[in-house]
Amino acid sequence: MSPKQMKSVIYSVDQRLRASVAQKQWPLLDFRVVRKNQAQVYCGQAIVLTIDIENIGEVLVTSLCVATDAIDCVSIACFDESGNWKSLKSQCVPTCSEVRSFALEGAHIPIGGRVKLLVTIRAPASTGCDSNVGLLFYYCGENLTYRQWRTVISLRPVSLFEASTVVLDESHGIVAINMRNVMLSSDVALARCELLRIRIVEQKLDLNGIWNEVDCTTVDIKAVTQNPAHMDCGESCNVCVIISMSPEENRGVSSICQPTWILGAMPQDPPLWPPPLPDLYENMDQTDVTFDDYVHLSLFWKASVVNNDGHVLSIVGETFIPEPLFANKLRNYTRILCNENSIAPKVNERIEKSSLESTFLTIFCRPINPVKHDFKLCQIPFEISVTNTDSFKRTVSITLKHIPKVSEAVTSLSQVPPENRQQWWIDREVVKAVLRSGECYIFRLSISVLQPSVYDIAGAQLIVEALFDDGEFKTFKFTLVNEEMGRLEMASQTQGIQQLLAAEKRAAEKINDARKRKFQRMKQAKQEAQAEVEKYRQEREREFKQYEQTYLGTKEDIESKIRRDTENEIEEMRKSVATNKQLVIVRLLQLVCDIKPELHHNLTLQKKLHGHFSNGDDFRDRLFLLNFIVVIDVINIYATVNSWKSLMIEITVNDRLGKKVRIKCNPTDTIGDLKKLIAAQTGTRYEKIVLKKWYTIYKDHITLQDYEIHEGFNFELYYQKDP
Repeated sequence: MSPKQMKSVIYSVDQRLRASVAQKQWPLLDFRVVRKNQAQVYCGQAIVLTIDIENIGEVLVTSLCVATDAIDCVSIACFDESGNWKSLKSQCVPTCSEVRSFALEGAHIPIGGRVKLLVTIRAPASTGCDSNVGLLFYYCGENLTYRQWRTVISLRPVSLFEASTVVLDESHGIVAINMRNVMLSSDVALARCELLRIRIVEQKLDLNGIWNEVDCTTVDIKAVTQNPAHMDCGESCNVCVIISMSPEENRGVSSICQPTWILGAMPQDPPLWPPPLPDLYENMDQTDVTFDDYVHLSLFWKASVVNNDGHVLSIVGETFIPEPLFANKLRNYTRILCNENSIAPKVNERIEKSSLESTFLTIFCRPINPVKHDFKLCQIPFEISVTNTDSFKRTVSITLKHIPKVSEAVTSLSQVPPENRQQWWIDREVVKAVLRSGECYIFRLSISVLQPSVYDIAGAQLIVEALFDDGEFKTFKFTLVNEEMGRLEMASQTQGIQQLLAAEKRAAEKINDARKRKFQRMKQAKQEAQAEVEKYRQEREREFKQYEQTYLGTKEDIESKIRRDTENEIEEMRKSVATNKQLVIVRLLQLVCDIKPELHHNLTLQKKLHGHFSNGDDFRDRLFLLNFIVVIDVINIYATVNSWKSLMIEITVNDRLGKKVRIKCNPTDTIGDLKKLIAAQTGTRYEKIVLKKWYTIYKDHITLQDYEIHEGFNFELYYQKDP
């Protein structure tokens, strides 16, 4: 097909404004996602989503399923008949191993009915990149019509809990688990982590090439110590365990192996998500080693985080250490490596191996995680490993090129035929590297696609150009390897791999011996330092007690002295009271009872000036009695007026014209007395005044106190008509 034909314009009927009415009604569900408000997400944390589903349509929904592209970090539960959460069974979609589906058995949602789902997502184990978890809800009605609803959960976690393993004794399988709280005290007010459970998770590869968790594992874990593991900000903790393989005759017996060790109180409903998929190339130096089972070490933890604003957050999470047995050389190597007289086991379908027509270069191509998908654009990262295996030991310059399907630019805005469109794009079309003899270089690229399909990554669009240092130029294309050739090549390399593993084992033994000697020296030095510190502390305590007894005395002496001084003061006070009691009483009676009457200074002056009083004593007595009587009367009148004023209450009277009259009266007054006061203040005749409150008419002969009329009471004033 010529370039002109490839860019030719095809016209078709415009279907955008054409509508068709369905003969059957379609189901309709309303989805409401509730997520706990959290400012920050941490690696490995369990994120809980509560999804309320309501049938707002007019069709009965007979089936419902959920699909997700996060196949190793999502679990879903629903309410059962007893009102408890029940985990849904999941499986990988037969047409795609990168999608996991959850089916609700017997999910019948009537019109107006509700269903609640609990979705638990495990946050990514690494930081620095956004992770998108897609959820697709697919439901069908009773008339075989269906709909779908999808959502995307975006996560960007930060580190809180990290763990790794170190081999202490390879022969007995003793492993130290190093855990660390990486949260800094400057970022939060408090972050405390606690380890609750350690368990072994084993996965096997089924006939379809899909990794599935097994219920009965062949790996046993035992605790060396029973100490709890608590870590605050920046602190670390070590836990020693013994990991061993069960004998051949006991494999498959669940009572023999104990793959779980509980350290603390577990939550009521812990998440039951699947373990992460094994990454076969992270912990392996030889890519020819293949196996059909994989083991994870799972650490379930709980954390309490208090940020600088005072908000408290309690979370749980799970951290998986990938393949600790293989990384620490604790597994039986005869179960991992291929036998020289047998054919290699099944190869993981995630590895797409490619080779060349000659022995100049060795190339491997495989996809890697994570695959980002937002239902609009799918980004697939992959790696291409190129090794210089030239027999002449020459240096080679490698150029990896991507040749697009459409080689010329399309300037027209019209639609290009589907068979001539570019199906996928790569982020870097040309990548270069220089390799010496025996060196390996890994090209990490990313492919973007717009529609679901099967794409041949190692196809004709990717080529490798090699320019050797002597001027020889080679161009290589990716072609799939014959399965028997791959098996024979793998079997031929088994002997060399065994030699390398034996050498590595001897090196590891020497390193472990040196570590043991170093650990023993450090332990001995620590014990000696502790002994010296304890000796110095005891000596200082002895000196302090001696000084205290010499200069301060004992505690009993101080208490007895204080008690003796107190008793002496009390006895002196008693004696003083007994001595001066009678004198004080007589003096008080004199001050109260002995009153000496005297004339006022003004009267004394008048007497001296005018000389009116002849009999001074008699006049003085009469004048004193008169003044005393007048004072008593004034005091009684003042007390009566004050008591009367204190008993007065203020009442508000509202008439029909909106006027308010405030009247002060005594609670013992009658309604008639109140009406007289109103008449005197308003100028209204007494006979026309009628007092009401709601539907109560107050009678004249009853007092205000009997009606329970209090301060601030409001009356309604009415005027009686003349007959």
